[in-house]
Amino acid sequence: MDLHRGDPSAVTLRGMSIDHDLSPVQAAEDEDLPMGPNFICIGAQKAGTHWLYDQAASHPDIWMPPIKELRFLGGRWPLAREEALRRFNVQLRALWKRGEVDPRNLEFLRRVVFETADADAGDLDAYRRLFDVAGRRISGDISPQYAILGRRRLPRLLEEFPHTRFVYVVREPVSRVWSQVCMQYNWSVTPAPRLASRIGTVPSDVVTNPDTLAAYIRIPGVVNHSFQGRVIDRWHELAGDRFAAFLMDDMIAVPEVFRRRVFDHIGLDGDRCTIPADHNKKIGRQRHELTPELRQVIVDYLDDEPDRLRRQVDDGWITRMPENQAVSWL
Repeated sequence: MDLHRGDPSAVTLRGMSIDHDLSPVQAAEDEDLPMGPNFICIGAQKAGTHWLYDQAASHPDIWMPPIKELRFLGGRWPLAREEALRRFNVQLRALWKRGEVDPRNLEFLRRVVFETADADAGDLDAYRRLFDVAGRRISGDISPQYAILGRRRLPRLLEEFPHTRFVYVVREPVSRVWSQVCMQYNWSVTPAPRLASRIGTVPSDVVTNPDTLAAYIRIPGVVNHSFQGRVIDRWHELAGDRFAAFLMDDMIAVPEVFRRRVFDHIGLDGDRCTIPADHNKKIGRQRHELTPELRQVIVDYLDDEPDRLRRQVDDGWITRMPENQAVSWL
């Protein structure tokens, strides 16, 4: 896919400064700040990662990329570049109409469109340069695809970004699998080609037929995200205390406490976020019914995964908020 639209040298941002005091690179060097994202949320997929993106974007000390999921390290980077081109054009139109545009966001999108290529996916130097625009602000990347990075790629990421912290949110495993299946089914029937193109063929009866569901949840794209305990084992072993896992149940039940603990891991005061802790853009979205027959299919597929997660909670590998005692699946 070729995103190039004309000569990138023709794209100018006259009169705009990315950082009011210093250029982003100089600011990072002068303050001895690590370049690249200061924190990365690696999922879990369908476990409230959009909540964290919204909260972080509202924090006065954080700059978040204008694309929620970059997918730079875990595949599908071309989709992020396609989205960047669309948003870049929208922001340019707003700029031409003298609308309010965040210069950091515009510069980030320009770099994605004109200074990277689809083939740059996984290049850590290119990834680092994208975050220079944050300047003195803390920056983050929220891409659940990174959770399943292999044992060969993950150590290099940890070595290249020694100060980056990692966040993982665990969801009750049956509902997480079902939510992923419903998301992919919904994408397959959407009239928007850019959404449908994210996945392959999804059976039309996957949300109603137990046999179809049993076959579908065994494809790699579902399997890789379904076993959260394996993700935690790998990241806990390799990242140590730079990695922290939390429960989505606590996000829902005690959102303010949850936000404080997550932002404490990042190194910031979560109470400074400017939106309510229970803010959730996805409330009220249509869902498909998980019948007892469909649930049993997922239960059988997951096998001992719930037991593994319970042990990780008991061992302290997954943080549980003592203020919330009503976690039924634990």
